[in-house]
Amino acid sequence: MSSALSPVAKKIVFASLVLIAIVIFVTLFFVSKKIFFFTLLSCAPISELRGSIPLSYLSYNWQLIFCYIGAIILNWLVAPLLLFFLDHLHPLLTHLNWYDKTVNKFLTKAHSKLHDKVERYGMWGIMLFIAIPLPITGVYTGVAGAWVLGLQKRKTILSALFGVIISATIVATLCYLIKNVELSDTISKLLNIFIKEPAGV
Repeated sequence: MSSALSPVAKKIVFASLVLIAIVIFVTLFFVSKKIFFFTLLSCAPISELRGSIPLSYLSYNWQLIFCYIGAIILNWLVAPLLLFFLDHLHPLLTHLNWYDKTVNKFLTKAHSKLHDKVERYGMWGIMLFIAIPLPITGVYTGVAGAWVLGLQKRKTILSALFGVIISATIVATLCYLIKNVELSDTISKLLNIFIKEPAGV
């Protein structure tokens, strides 16, 4: 007996997920705009936790441990949700030209970025790719690339988790140094090396 969802069931699940997401974000927006933007940045494909941790720690002045753990959980949850979307809901939307062009372009780029890394390092390649906190890396690209390459979902999710933890550690450490370590003297010394005042001034 097949456990695959029927097309009708997939549409119902998709509509339910969209509705739940809307309800959650609207609720967060009215309850706390800070929590809303923290959640939004943690889950957004461009920013992910590399945007939410600096915002919450440097701008909102939250405790770093809360920023760290919250960003990890929210960013990592993207992995299983994205895999579910690609498996069950993506096929339902490919008939839409704008969607097909946009998503297929993204999947092609994700495949090209991950292929060599997976060939060399296996699942470690996925983890390391996600761990680097740059705009071109992250959970979305890493998980999408793993899906295109047909990698095991369980290992992909675990690789995403470890990658997110490493990425969050890097970003949180940098934010801590920026906020708590006096960098002005160091910057001034570096500038003085290259910029010297004219004699007699």
